[in-house]
Amino acid sequence: MRIKFIIGLILILSVILQSTVFDYLKIFNVKPDIVLIAVVILGLSLKLKWVMVFSYFAGFLKDMLGGLPFGINILILPLLGFLVFKLSKRMEIETKYVKTALVFIAVISQNLVVSLLFVLLGLDISIGVFFRFAIISSIYTAAIYFYLSKIIRIPQKITLF
Repeated sequence: MRIKFIIGLILILSVILQSTVFDYLKIFNVKPDIVLIAVVILGLSLKLKWVMVFSYFAGFLKDMLGGLPFGINILILPLLGFLVFKLSKRMEIETKYVKTALVFIAVISQNLVVSLLFVLLGLDISIGVFFRFAIISSIYTAAIYFYLSKIIRIPQKITLF
C-alpha cells in the first residue's frame, strides 16, 4: 500500500512541477518534461500493469493541464511506458548514461509523434519550431534527468507486493 501511495505522489508531484515550477525554468520557451522522466523511470522499475496505469493517468493529467489537443498524451505516454518496459526486459539498462540516453530518445520520439499529429490535424508547424521543441527539449529533459539521478537515488526495481 505504501508503494502505491508513493507512485501516486510521484504522479501528482511530477505533474505539478511540470505545470508550475518548470514554467519559470524555460530555455528558448522550452521546459523539461518531468512527467515523461517519471514514466521512463517507472517503466524501468515497475511491472507492466503499473507502468500502464501510471502512464495513462500521467497522460490524462498532462492533457488536462497542457496546451496540446486533449488525448495526445493519453495515447503517447502509455505507448512510451510500454516500449520502455519491453526494452528493459530485453536488455540491461543500469548506468545513468544509458538511462539518460533513453530519456533523450523518449522525448524526441514524443516530439516526433506530436509533430506528426499536428501535421495530420492540418496545423502548420515550421521546421524551426520543430527543431526547437524536438532537439532543445530532448537535451534539456535528458540533462534534468541526469542531474536528478545524481541527487536522488533511483531504484532499479520496485515491487508492489
